[in-house]
Amino acid sequence: MLDKASLEKMLQHSLKVKKVLFIISMCLYGLAAALLATYVALKVSGYDVLLMPDYFEDITLTLVLFDFFSTALSGAIVTLLFSRLIFARRAIVYKAMLDNYDQTYAKQAQTWNSKPSATPIVDVKPVEKPKGKYDDLINEYQKLYEQGLISKESFEAKKKELESLN
Repeated sequence: MLDKASLEKMLQHSLKVKKVLFIISMCLYGLAAALLATYVALKVSGYDVLLMPDYFEDITLTLVLFDFFSTALSGAIVTLLFSRLIFARRAIVYKAMLDNYDQTYAKQAQTWNSKPSATPIVDVKPVEKPKGKYDDLINEYQKLYEQGLISKESFEAKKKELESLN
C-alpha cells in the first residue's frame, strides 16, 4: 500500500495536470471560435484568396481556415476529455484513498497480525531419510576409519558395497 505522502503527491499532481489540460482545452476552444468567425466572415463577404496559385489550384484561405478550425476543435475536445475522464477521476480515486487511509491501514495491519482461529498450529519437523538395514554397520565402519584402524580406501569400498546391498 502506498504511504500517505506519496498519495498526497499523486493527488496534487493529478489536480495540477487536470487544471493545465483544462486551460489548454479552453485556449484551443477560443482559437477554434476565432478561426470559425474568420471563416464565416470570409464566406459571408464572398472574399477569398487563392494561396500559392503557382503550385496548387484548389487551396484557398477559407479551406485552410476551416482545416485549422477542425484541428483546434479536435484538440480542444481531446484535452478536455483527458482532463475530465482521466486526471479528474484519478484525483477522485487518490482523494478517496487518502480519506480512508487510516481505516484501510488499520484493517490491513489487523489482517496481517491475526492468526487463523479454526486451524490448529502444527509443529513442522524436517523429513528424515529412511534408515536402511546397513546404516548402523556403515556408521561402525565410519568410527573405525576415524580412529585410524582402517584405511580410507577400505572404508569407501565397504560403504559402497553396503549401500549397493540396501
